[in-house]
Amino acid sequence: MTKLLGYTLATIGFVGFIFFLNYEGQTVLPKELWFVLSIFTGIIGAYFVVKQKLQSQRQQLHNTSRLFQIGKLKLNGEKIKITLENSEIKTRCYQQEVTNDKVPTSIQMLDSLYDSNRNYKTEIITHTYILFLKKYGDTTFKFVSQPTFQIAETFRNNIDKQNGIDLYVDRQNPNNYYFDLPFV
Repeated sequence: MTKLLGYTLATIGFVGFIFFLNYEGQTVLPKELWFVLSIFTGIIGAYFVVKQKLQSQRQQLHNTSRLFQIGKLKLNGEKIKITLENSEIKTRCYQQEVTNDKVPTSIQMLDSLYDSNRNYKTEIITHTYILFLKKYGDTTFKFVSQPTFQIAETFRNNIDKQNGIDLYVDRQNPNNYYFDLPFV
């Protein structure tokens, strides 16, 4: 949306700049004011376009660096086999409001006049994750996997089928780790 706004403003500014550069008429009196205004409109549009491109490049760089970091952990990190016996499977549940982006029908509008909670819906979101504790030196570190939407039983069965999963831990910094969950 920002990119579209930027291109629109830049185009309006450029067209206004060209128009008022050669304008000789008397209809629009403060010609210089409109000329400067079109320059500023073009600059603001170019700012939005450049800002959007820099944000997308930064996001792409972040994704690439995370993949590089995971590859480095797989090559140089300590590989720990996580099984159901040496870890815990935890679940976390919360409620989330279901938003309806559509325009409500006339019946839904009338229902909301009668009871404002009538068109309100919530859904229960359940995340399942692995919790693993390991001692390095005198400190016990807690390793928590990325959450999944699988049911706890399905998650346990997938780990059991594969005879466990791999956890890669950086030897110098145990806070840098990666759970390899191929079934997610």
